[in-house]
Amino acid sequence: MLKLIYGFDENRIARVYSVLQNCGLNNNRIIDEILRILYLRDKFEFTNKESLYKAMKEYTGENFPGDESFFYEIYSLAKDINIFDLINYYVVYNPNESKNRRIGYQSLFTNISVYFKKVIEKYNPQSILILEPEKFVDELPLLTEQLKDKRFILLTGDKLLKKAFCLAFEKRENVEVSTFDITSETITLPEADLTISMNVFYTFREGKWKLIRNINELWNRIIKNIKKDDYYCFLYLDELFVNDKLDILRGNLLENFHIKSINNIYLKRGYGFIPRLVNVIEIKNEKKDDDYDIEIVSWTVDKDKNYSRNNSIIKNRNELKNIEKWEYEYISKISEGNLFKYQNSKIKKVKLKDIADIVRGRMLLGSKNSEGDREIDLINISSIDDEGIDLSNLRRINIKQKWFQLDKYLVREGDLILTCRGTLLKMAIAPKTDRDTTIASNLIYIRPNKDYDSRYLKL
Repeated sequence: MLKLIYGFDENRIARVYSVLQNCGLNNNRIIDEILRILYLRDKFEFTNKESLYKAMKEYTGENFPGDESFFYEIYSLAKDINIFDLINYYVVYNPNESKNRRIGYQSLFTNISVYFKKVIEKYNPQSILILEPEKFVDELPLLTEQLKDKRFILLTGDKLLKKAFCLAFEKRENVEVSTFDITSETITLPEADLTISMNVFYTFREGKWKLIRNINELWNRIIKNIKKDDYYCFLYLDELFVNDKLDILRGNLLENFHIKSINNIYLKRGYGFIPRLVNVIEIKNEKKDDDYDIEIVSWTVDKDKNYSRNNSIIKNRNELKNIEKWEYEYISKISEGNLFKYQNSKIKKVKLKDIADIVRGRMLLGSKNSEGDREIDLINISSIDDEGIDLSNLRRINIKQKWFQLDKYLVREGDLILTCRGTLLKMAIAPKTDRDTTIASNLIYIRPNKDYDSRYLKL
């Protein structure tokens, strides 16, 4: 029984690899030889090994590392290989990569390419430019077949992949294949209504995944190619940028493009360097109002690559400028109440720990009748209500002061006391009292310095 990996017959391809590796061929040459066989299979019908060998010499040019009988043996073994299985094997199950990294690529690219199908349905473009189509290989055959009325332009940076895609889509009149160098200082892209890109972390070149350096410069070069009224849909990760570079990219998008939506996609699980949360931004190069709204959407994808739209928030462009993370969960939290307005105001802001002492209560072992050298009142959660703290009903206990530095935990008039455990939030300003009073372990007190008022903190 053949072993299936990533949904294709890996065993058949592996057998061809094994035979040709024993002939001293490297990975790229092996792929080239299999492509030669698939080309001959699709172009000609052969009655015997002599006519096959003659056609190979006449139409494919390069010398084969073996005689007529050996070529016929390899042809018989490889002729039933599916071209997309071969591309998948070359890109995903590449012997040059570690297993963990291969699975990581498969997890990211396969899952996210399903999302881009939704983008095409959403904007209904007539022409679609896909950068690095090897990252979409699982979806391309069905996508180009279902959307025969759309024009697809595939740009790859690997010469063997161009050869493979040309062969794979030779009979599809709606598909064009070309090459481009994504690492070049100048990038010129053909016109298309919608450009789709997954330029993150690595790009596939010369049979290997290679790290993309200066990712922010790459994005800016690609963005400059987006023509007026065209859409650009791309995957990005915060982790790729130093903070100031990420701010520059976001500023460029907000000032020069119309951001249609920001999509946070939660994968079922991450693999290796692949995080669970990735982001897809949809933009359009068009004139826009300064105060237009942007939708931030949260998605989840299950193991069967089914997408579920969980929630969405509408944010004004000017508000989004000052938000640190373009993520649904983060934005939903800071948007509640007056917190968002405060964070985006010009009021001077300081860290609480820099202007106040913050102390959590200690668990006290003592009782009204126990022996101890100090008697204190204990404020608990039940001691706090809407009116403040009821000093008349506090529990009074005896403790031995030598157990810890008690004075640190004594409450003073004006301290802000609030809960730190449980789901119920209570807070109050400590009133004046002549008795030693402390707080239970489920409370904290905040004691601002003389320049700040705890009543303001309570607001």
